[in-house]
Amino acid sequence: MQNSSSASSSTSQKNHAAKRLGDYQYKVPKKVADDKDYVKDGNLTTPKQFSYDRFGTEQRLANVATSNFNLSSDNVSYKIDKVRVLKKYR
Repeated sequence: MQNSSSASSSTSQKNHAAKRLGDYQYKVPKKVADDKDYVKDGNLTTPKQFSYDRFGTEQRLANVATSNFNLSSDNVSYKIDKVRVLKKYR
């Protein structure tokens, strides 16, 4: 009996921790939010623009490359026309 209750307690703690992690949102400092290269929402379009994910990791656009590259697998084909290289910091 004791093993099953401790197992359910452990499962409940994991579910609670996962829910708290899902609700986590990093708050960007005002000094950073006022930077001209900071993008709150949307895509990074020009090099040196940056944004933060919900855990506070800075993602900065390093390079944008355009090409016409086609990939095919069975009956599916993909066309790649723009590649954005992001660098993560912290």
